[in-house]
Amino acid sequence: MANLDLLRRKKRLRARKMRRQWKKYEATGKQGHLKAFRLHRRAVRKLVKLIDRAARPSPNFRYDEFNCKDGTPVPQAAHKGLDHLCQTYLEPLRKKFGPVSITSGYRHSRYNAAVGGVSNSVHIYDFPGRDGSAVAADVVCAKGNPYEWAAFLDSLGAAGVGTYPRHGFVHVDNRDRMGWPTSRWTG
Repeated sequence: MANLDLLRRKKRLRARKMRRQWKKYEATGKQGHLKAFRLHRRAVRKLVKLIDRAARPSPNFRYDEFNCKDGTPVPQAAHKGLDHLCQTYLEPLRKKFGPVSITSGYRHSRYNAAVGGVSNSVHIYDFPGRDGSAVAADVVCAKGNPYEWAAFLDSLGAAGVGTYPRHGFVHVDNRDRMGWPTSRWTG
C-alpha cells in the first residue's frame, strides 16, 4: 500500500506542475510552457494507469467492485483476503466462464442485517474478532449457470460455495482462512 500512496503523491505533484505550466502558457503563449505541460500530462496519465493497476487484487478485478452497495468502501484489512479470493477463485472462474460480475461483496453489519444476511456472514469483512483474511463474494458469470459455476469453484477447493439457482448467482468465500470448515449449500 505504501507504493500506492507514493504513486498518488507523485501524481498530485505532477498534476500541480502541469496546471502551473498551462497557466504560464495561457499568460505568455510561449511554446516551451506548452511542451512542459504536455510532458507533465503524459506523466500524469502514466501514473494514473500505474495507480489503477496497483489498486487491484488481480488483473481483472478492482477493490471498489467489492464495496458495500450503500457505498461503504472495503476495509483496508480485507485487501489481502480479496487478493487471495480473486487470484485463487475468481480469475480461474473468469477464464472458464467469461467476465464475472460481483453482485455482493463487502457488507457492514447494519447493511447485512438490512438485506437479511446471517449475523456472522463472511460478507462482513470487518466482523469483530476477524482480521479480514476471509472474505466472500456473490458472483454471476457471462456463460454457464450457477450449478456449473459452483461445481467449478468446488473443484478449485473454495471453502464456502453456495448455489442460488433461482436468483442466478453463486456465493464463494475463503472461510478456511479463519479456521471455519468447508461448507456447501443451495439457497
